[in-house]
Amino acid sequence: MILKRAVETAAGLQSSMEYALKQCLPEAGPLGLAIGIDLDVTLVSKIGTRGQRDRICIGDGVENAARAQEKSAAREVSLTPRTFPLLDEHFQPQFSLDQKRNLYVASNFYFDRFERAAKAAAYAAGAAVTVRTASKTATVVRGGEAGGRQVVPSKSWAR
Repeated sequence: MILKRAVETAAGLQSSMEYALKQCLPEAGPLGLAIGIDLDVTLVSKIGTRGQRDRICIGDGVENAARAQEKSAAREVSLTPRTFPLLDEHFQPQFSLDQKRNLYVASNFYFDRFERAAKAAAYAAGAAVTVRTASKTATVVRGGEAGGRQVVPSKSWAR
């Protein structure tokens, strides 16, 4: 679950950079975001004197993620080899192994791609989904949730 949230957050950050920030700040056009992801035990703290504290994160996962980010190019989300197998199966095809860098990399992995992969997995499983509609949007989420209508996909979607 934590890894799914990390990948979802990375996709959201990439989307924000490419779609929102660059519209507001055209001078940011040549910039791109590189993200590295790893999982491990991490110590998070604030250190320093009162009023002058800095937030810090310490641990192997932090160092591995930083190395993955440094090896990544703009508009890439990279997973370490030990993290990739922990990723939900329906997100794995979004990433490909770059043997030279020893990373699993997704280029241009924006939130719409993440969301489509999640919806496709829900349909492929044949599990019930909840459809909620608002003024001009429809949201599909896995499982039963309040405030929407539950739909069980037909078997044709499960292929």
